[in-house]
Amino acid sequence: MRYNSVIYLSKLVIEKDNIGQQVKKLGEKRKVYANEFSISRAEFAAAGEVGLRGSLAYQINSIDYFGEEYVFAGNERYHVYRDNKAGDKTTLYLEKAVADGIS
Repeated sequence: MRYNSVIYLSKLVIEKDNIGQQVKKLGEKRKVYANEFSISRAEFAAAGEVGLRGSLAYQINSIDYFGEEYVFAGNERYHVYRDNKAGDKTTLYLEKAVADGIS
């Protein structure tokens, strides 16, 4: 299967700053090849029912996904609100990340 996009996956890391407070940061970005998909109306509606706003989806090889919470595509940061593994492929359903205090 050929891929039409390059995305970067990142986990949320909690560290302590110099005065001992917990600070949320993004870990290192990892490059992954993916195929971009639009989400269906049903997926958009299901996400909306729980207060999320689904934006798009990417399908990647399951072996490349380790539970990362954030995806960087283009100049945008997205939050993974759901993933679906089917065989050797995993589909990541994304919503655009808002200002959430994560650096």
